[in-house]
Amino acid sequence: MFRNVDCSFLVHFCSRWQPPAVGSLKINFHSAFSKSSGVGIGGLCSLVRNDRGELLDGLTTRMVAGFPFDAEVKAAKLVCSLGVDYKGVKIEFEGGSKLLTNLVVGKTLLGSKWTARSLMDEIKLSLGELRAGYSWTHCAKTGNMAASYFSSRLCENEFIEGMQWVG
Repeated sequence: MFRNVDCSFLVHFCSRWQPPAVGSLKINFHSAFSKSSGVGIGGLCSLVRNDRGELLDGLTTRMVAGFPFDAEVKAAKLVCSLGVDYKGVKIEFEGGSKLLTNLVVGKTLLGSKWTARSLMDEIKLSLGELRAGYSWTHCAKTGNMAASYFSSRLCENEFIEGMQWVG
């Protein structure tokens, strides 16, 4: 499925946002989770920026999530779909879940009955559509503060879902 596509995977710690390679786009994303209302709610924020750091697009949404990792996987599925919209451009995905990054790069959860496997399959199918290539990296919250902040606020109902990010 990934033949002739430039794919790279890195698991690293970044302490601040860094621009993508020239001619590429970076999609930073973060999800938050809260069960304060008795129902698991996930908040997602993703930001699309170019190599000059200019904000091109963004996405905020709330979702029902059974547990924190469920919110992360659903967030990843949405940002993969967002990445597919930028045909012909290499996309650098940067998210806060090291476990999710390991699953995207092909590592498995040993002995686990993971219920979100179908979502993971959909993520990998979406990534296969990115003909210009992609990379997927783990970045701690400190390097992804904007997305982290907005997803947390959205999760706690302190932020408006569906905000238009660019004019």
